[in-house]
Amino acid sequence: MRVLVVAPHPDDEALACAGLVMATSEAHVVYVTSGDGFRRCADFLLGGHDAARMLALGRIRMDEAAECCRALGVRSWSFLGFPDGFIGAVLRTPVGCTARSPHTGADRVPYAGTLQPDAPYSAQALTALLRLAVARAAPDLLAVPVETDHHPDHRAVAVALAGVAPGVRRWTYLVHHDTYPGYGLRWNRALRPPAAALPGERRYLPLGPGGQERKLAAIALHGSQVAVLGRWMEAFVGREEPFGEAGT
Repeated sequence: MRVLVVAPHPDDEALACAGLVMATSEAHVVYVTSGDGFRRCADFLLGGHDAARMLALGRIRMDEAAECCRALGVRSWSFLGFPDGFIGAVLRTPVGCTARSPHTGADRVPYAGTLQPDAPYSAQALTALLRLAVARAAPDLLAVPVETDHHPDHRAVAVALAGVAPGVRRWTYLVHHDTYPGYGLRWNRALRPPAAALPGERRYLPLGPGGQERKLAAIALHGSQVAVLGRWMEAFVGREEPFGEAGT
């Protein structure tokens, strides 16, 4: 089975979908942003959050994501390079205009190695690139953020994907919520998001023998994030991964 994980930020694939990736015969990941809007992380790692440092953080996080994909056995991955924290603004941009990231100052993709370097930060460009990424992966299953996630980028990416690949089975995943998943590593934790936070028919994917250790190791490869969010990130290592099956 071919699976495509759509991750709003580098690390979402490891937090929510590492088990799914490990369980499938052919996994692909597309990262919508490069995580270049996390000012607290830039302050901690780079000593500030001016535009140059935020761009440097984006490159660091792209490198970390690539290492994580290699460790999980992902077949291919790609980066769109859209602005972290401002996907909603991109979707609201009038035709012919672009959004500008207040973190990097860019109004188009500033990173080499992305699916389309210099693509404008516009709704039309984002939708086209998402369609291209899906077409290249030709997935049997899409793993996508749920619209009820508390992070605005996750909600906006879910909206952007609503008309992409109709007819392809999709599972939704939750990352950000006030009561989920908690903090700290507990090997026997049962990950049970609130029903309203992850609607649809619930699917629980067991991590299996060695799966928890491998997922924890994959999360650790996002070292820039672990440095400031480690206890929260470790809480995603439970007995299984929860998904909601869209449309059920």
